[in-house]
Amino acid sequence: MMNLKKWLIGTFMFAGVFAFLDAAEDRIEDVYDLFSPTGKVEHIWVDIDGERTNSRVSLKKGRNPLVVPGPDGKKMEPDPKYKTVYCKLNNYGAEDNRSFHLNNHHVPVKTDEWTKVVFSFIPRRDGKVLVEFGSEGGWWYQQSTKQRSKYRNLHYSYFAKFDSENAQFKDPNFTNFRAWNVQTTWNPFRQLKAEIINEKDGPALRVMKVMDRLSQIINVKKDKEVVFSFYVKGGDTFKCKLLKEEDE
Repeated sequence: MMNLKKWLIGTFMFAGVFAFLDAAEDRIEDVYDLFSPTGKVEHIWVDIDGERTNSRVSLKKGRNPLVVPGPDGKKMEPDPKYKTVYCKLNNYGAEDNRSFHLNNHHVPVKTDEWTKVVFSFIPRRDGKVLVEFGSEGGWWYQQSTKQRSKYRNLHYSYFAKFDSENAQFKDPNFTNFRAWNVQTTWNPFRQLKAEIINEKDGPALRVMKVMDRLSQIINVKKDKEVVFSFYVKGGDTFKCKLLKEEDE
């Protein structure tokens, strides 16, 4: 596991250094108009990866706990205050690694209210899996010139109150920022950061505002169905204003 941590740290540092150098010539105000959002996040994705943890944990789809009772004969009750949806995960990828990946890249969310998202999966062996959530802002293309934007668009989402069965998140209520891995290398400007904020009327007081991805590596047990839930709300999106030079 230590080798994996060193590799991840080295990879992100390497990517971050070159991304920062690429951004040195541009000011953030020239790239994004952070006072004028260009849209809202209307869906997020969930990924479960059993390959990138040195464990090679293959995965099966789980049941919908809102509909199908668990071993105790009980179904999960929807939150009476917030819309509750089940995120059905499907295997994806090439044939030689399809069984190690589950995802759903179109989980609908709202921007004016919280949604509770529930998902489940079954590991075929003991080990570790990488769980990722997010709304990644991709590049946009100008068809007339066949040029893409110089930087990714920004997509912000809000997450709160993670809960789990047969597995455990570190710091599910966001009291320690370092317990979570947050993707920042797509946009190298230091001003763009994930942050923990307080929201009085949300499902929890402490909320994580995330740009792109939020992830964590968790321990799982063979044939023990993992059921997770979390609350999410879409945030603002900002379109990159600069085009990439054709000769870059």
